[in-house]
Amino acid sequence: MTALLLPKYWIMSLGTLIRTVIRLSAYNTQPAMGDLPRSHLTECHPFARVWIDYAGPLQMKGHRLQKYKVYVVGFVCIVVKAVQLEVGSDL
Repeated sequence: MTALLLPKYWIMSLGTLIRTVIRLSAYNTQPAMGDLPRSHLTECHPFARVWIDYAGPLQMKGHRLQKYKVYVVGFVCIVVKAVQLEVGSDL
């Protein structure tokens, strides 16, 4: 933009003016969100609809320092966004 103006005109603080115009003409666009699934919008009791996820295996020490292989089971309620973690012994 400055290359077009400088051969014919000398404008003081041209760089500052161009940055200001570009900043003022820029607008913030919000990304379009997808529609939520129907299961997220209907009313029901907590933990009536859940997602289940497993993590592990992990080593846990039990009685007399015996090692057990355990898994962490996560129950995520999609209605109220609550999380419950439990220890599972097997997949």
